[in-house]
Amino acid sequence: WKGLGEVVFARRDARDVCIVEVDGEYRMIYCQSEIVDGVPRSAILARRSADLSVWSAPEVLHADTARPAEHSYLESPYLVPEGDGWYLFCRHRLLDDRRATTVYWAETPERFPSGERAWCAQIPDCHAPEIVRSGDHWYIARVSGPPHAGPGGLADEGWVDVARLTFD
Repeated sequence: WKGLGEVVFARRDARDVCIVEVDGEYRMIYCQSEIVDGVPRSAILARRSADLSVWSAPEVLHADTARPAEHSYLESPYLVPEGDGWYLFCRHRLLDDRRATTVYWAETPERFPSGERAWCAQIPDCHAPEIVRSGDHWYIARVSGPPHAGPGGLADEGWVDVARLTFD
């Protein structure tokens, strides 16, 4: 890969992309500050594409309403279909004291709850999660190291660990 690929869009704080296929089209899920109800918010956005080259305008999947944000403090979003709905995983940096990944649930992948304690679960000591399916099982991988590690972490080293993920 040499130089830039085709620039899909440019915004100063757009980052941490996840692309998933949903009902025969691609969804690009990413973090960015976005105006929601007239207020800049840390948000998870989605764009749609049939061919990975032409993308729609952004749609807000989730906006954190804890405080106005000119720069997104949400990171590492991941969208997972499971059971009768969809799960949205994202690292929430306002919860730094807990180093937690928050998990949101919705019946469709178009909109996830916002507001105070809108998540359905938290995964403690989980930074930058990646979710993968192998056969009938889901797994979660995280990067870690001293700043992100919880009790029982590996001393002064950075590492990646993988664990089976279950949905209850």
